[in-house]
Amino acid sequence: MQLHRFLNKILFFALLATSAPAAAQIIPRVNLYSSFTDNLFQNYNRQSAWINHAFIDLDYVPNAALNIYYSGSANIFSDYEDLFSHIHRTGVSYMRLGEENDRSTFYAAAELALRLNRPLYDYRDFVQAETYANFKAYLKPTLLSRCSYSLRYQEYLNAGDYSFLEQIVLAQLSHFLPSRTTLQMQAELGLKTYARAAASDTAAIPVRTGSDRNLMQLKTRLKIAQSLGDNTGLQLEYRKRSNLIGQSRFRAEQFYNPNDDLFDDGYSYEGHELRSTLKHLAPWGLVVELSGFVEHRDYTGRPALDLEGFLVAEAVTRTDERKTLALTVERTFYLQESRINEIRLQLEWLYRDIESNDVYYQTDSQIYATGVQIDF
Repeated sequence: MQLHRFLNKILFFALLATSAPAAAQIIPRVNLYSSFTDNLFQNYNRQSAWINHAFIDLDYVPNAALNIYYSGSANIFSDYEDLFSHIHRTGVSYMRLGEENDRSTFYAAAELALRLNRPLYDYRDFVQAETYANFKAYLKPTLLSRCSYSLRYQEYLNAGDYSFLEQIVLAQLSHFLPSRTTLQMQAELGLKTYARAAASDTAAIPVRTGSDRNLMQLKTRLKIAQSLGDNTGLQLEYRKRSNLIGQSRFRAEQFYNPNDDLFDDGYSYEGHELRSTLKHLAPWGLVVELSGFVEHRDYTGRPALDLEGFLVAEAVTRTDERKTLALTVERTFYLQESRINEIRLQLEWLYRDIESNDVYYQTDSQIYATGVQIDF
């Protein structure tokens, strides 16, 4: 019933937006996804669940350069009502194109966000403010450059020790060859600063004392994309993640509960990853994508534990080897003389195998998902 009411609200606001005067230029989009996983928490317990995700995006476009938007989403879990959460985002973006012979693009945005959860998981609640700027320019006809900067502050309402400020600087070069090959190199430097010093006596979320307030990470990426014909393309990608200073905070061992392992992000580990993606435009307008990933993760300062929560051995930190295989099939239907411009249907299957020296995470999982996107 909860999902039914939420979906009715989404469709109501979407139809309301399309019935607004044409001059308002309100553009709605609705996404509805349903998935089943045989291992919701990706641990040895293997608890299955259905997950329903609903999303609405409303864009107000006063002119070609400016966009004011709102997006709202909700996640609903079968048999795990306490995991219900909803996120609301509102922001403004600006885009400026270069002169006719320039082909450069400048894009900037600012956004406010709020996430709310059920009381059992209210330490996930946060407010967030983010600003972003991106510039793309051709250095020559076959060489495209891109650079960007983002600044984000995230305040956890009930777990202040994890509130942080993050800054990211990115630089990218793309080189286009006559053989329809694209070479892309990218470097991204991130700095995460915890807003407060760690307090070992925090009641809601105890943390390890001594965790650094500043964390810096360098991510590099090399990608090769090759056209294999008019309807098929292949991508090979290598990624490396290196922690330069600091380490993420996590719960002290005496309070550690893997089910509440909620504050891990990219700064909590380093490692490397190899990806391969094959994309094919099949008959009947179907787009088929097959992807494979092999990833190695070293969790900096994170002890490997046994199933009772005790250290596996002194000075042994968690290490994961992850293998993932994903298959996606989608088709887009373009409608005419209708309030709906297009409908995109999607089916997805994902398999992940995790080899870890932390026995709790030694597992595998599968996800089956279906989704629909409606553009008005």
